[in-house]
Amino acid sequence: MISKVDGGNSVRVLLPLFYERNCLSCHGEPKGERGISGYSKEGGREGELGGAISVKIDMSQLAVR
Repeated sequence: MISKVDGGNSVRVLLPLFYERNCLSCHGEPKGERGISGYSKEGGREGELGGAISVKIDMSQLAVR
């Protein structure tokens, strides 16, 4: 997803992150159990949305060529 923000002076790019099989040792089931990192697992399943990366780019600072 890409959208203009700040009156069109910036662009925000949003990239969804889906759980893959190798993510589940830390983020999978059973929910609440400690994963290999020592934190509680979220109970995610392969293919589910796990999060997103959001980047905001200030277009007013870019040189026009």
